[in-house]
Amino acid sequence: VDGAILTCHRMKKQQTAEQESQHKRHSRGFIALGEFGDILQRSKEMQDCIRLAKLCALSEKPVLIMGEAGTEKRLLAQSIHNAGMRSDGPFVDISCDGIQDEAQLEMIFGDKGAVAQAKGGSLLIEDVCYLTRANQYRLYQLIRYKLRMGRDVIQYPNVDVRVMVTAKTSLAQLMREGTLREDLYYLLEGLTVRIPSLRERKEDLERKLDDSIRECCEHYSRYHVLTQGAKKLLMEYAWEGNLFQVENFCERLILTAQKRSLDEMAVSRLLGELYPVSGLERIDCRSTEAGNGMIVSGMAGNIAECPGGRYLPEEALQIQAMLERMAGSREKTAKELGISKATLWRKMKKYGLE
Repeated sequence: VDGAILTCHRMKKQQTAEQESQHKRHSRGFIALGEFGDILQRSKEMQDCIRLAKLCALSEKPVLIMGEAGTEKRLLAQSIHNAGMRSDGPFVDISCDGIQDEAQLEMIFGDKGAVAQAKGGSLLIEDVCYLTRANQYRLYQLIRYKLRMGRDVIQYPNVDVRVMVTAKTSLAQLMREGTLREDLYYLLEGLTVRIPSLRERKEDLERKLDDSIRECCEHYSRYHVLTQGAKKLLMEYAWEGNLFQVENFCERLILTAQKRSLDEMAVSRLLGELYPVSGLERIDCRSTEAGNGMIVSGMAGNIAECPGGRYLPEEALQIQAMLERMAGSREKTAKELGISKATLWRKMKKYGLE
């Protein structure tokens, strides 16, 4: 052979049917991006939650995800979908809050509704407690008999969808109140995953605070640090909005900071400004000479009040109670609390205690 001729032609790559299907799902937004590794899980409480969720991913039964506002409910549902046998199928997410019966019917069970769109994949219904009774029955039929019931009692059999739902309150309580159908309650309560709040996950809370402060400083090209007192105050706060609340608070804190060092006074002032009535619990009211009114104990880190009184965090209530037990002796009070007299005096001055 004396030589050879090589010719090249530009060719369009042929997509497989699965690639085309995945592209269509992605273009419609019906794809789950979350993975278990994306979830903050330094704490044992969250590690236990993830362990249970991974087991639920092996099943085809419906999953109930419980958690407060701002927890990783949607991300956990996406992770369960991606770890399960339907990971190649669509992931459709809808919320029932604020939607009336007819609109719910069309959005979920209509011909172009969520159930039809989620064929071969997973359907996440957020805030399932807002489903009307009629649509609760349709959901029961979907889970139990794989039937999609449309308008005029038209039934579409063999619906291949895995259902996941989220709730912020106990379904058992809703059933007792007559808000939730009893048969649907027993269908949903089998595989239940409860996401602990941030205040129950101190390691995760500390990591979230550190990451949020650092990311905000990098975004605004600033340098701010929390004092030990400020960090302690943030760690003791209730954070009823969980991840969302921490992120937004840190954004505001860094954006409006006047000094590089952020102390507990600056943190306390901003908490009171942003969340003046966060987590109020009007229980255990008692008189006190410290403040022309009443104070009340509540959840750790919450700010609480009694009518006609003032707001005090849990730490202040503990100090006040110990002072009363020790007949006002600062030395004995500091010893019982395990702090120095100087620290006690500083905290009393901070909270305006006598």
